[in-house]
Amino acid sequence: MNYSTLKKTVVLSFVSLMVVGMAKAQTATDSNKTMSGSGTPKVLGGTGAYSTFSVGIKGLRQQVEALKARVGNIETAVSGLKKDADGDSVADQFDKCPNTPAGTVVDGSGCPLVIPAPIDTSLFLRKSPNGYAATTAVKVYANIQFEFDSSVLKTESYPILDATSADLKSSGAIVELDGYASSEGTAAHNMRLSKDRANSVKTCLVNSGVAAKKLKVKAFGETHPVADNSTEAGRIRNRRVEFKKK
Repeated sequence: MNYSTLKKTVVLSFVSLMVVGMAKAQTATDSNKTMSGSGTPKVLGGTGAYSTFSVGIKGLRQQVEALKARVGNIETAVSGLKKDADGDSVADQFDKCPNTPAGTVVDGSGCPLVIPAPIDTSLFLRKSPNGYAATTAVKVYANIQFEFDSSVLKTESYPILDATSADLKSSGAIVELDGYASSEGTAAHNMRLSKDRANSVKTCLVNSGVAAKKLKVKAFGETHPVADNSTEAGRIRNRRVEFKKK
């Protein structure tokens, strides 16, 4: 209960007690009128209307004084809760680190806030023998490799495509996209597959801002292998798209 609510409660209690006291006095007055048969109240052994009203007023005063004492106790308690000796906006009652220097940034418990030191990201880089961080240069116009019987671009191909796109946009060069396949399947199937691979590369480059008219697509199927199709390692290398600048 806050102070405003408590104050309203005290006022309402006082008014209620006054109404009750006056009602009792009125009741006693009406009773005396009935007994005397006139409009003048009689005091019978100190139990008349005046005596009843006086007792009611005395009781009201006692209750009001008791309520005032309660309000005073609550105000004292609230003042204690608000006390903040070191001015860090954390009340002394909850402050686990009292007397912090002025201007200190604190956490919710009133203790100095510890800010972690920046992480040295160089610790996570692979080091070369001479002590410098090793970097892998992206080769522009490097071959784009594909999985078996797939024309979907691999995640590892995007850095190459990004670098190639940047060069094409800056130079305005025309490039031929030559699609190839390994020797599994029929020649007709591999021809279609190699064309799909070249078109996948073209679509990616066009989406990155390269003019479509600067890109020419050609399909070669399983012809012109760069490695032995009798081995899996060789077939992996043959599933590719090559760039030829004009």
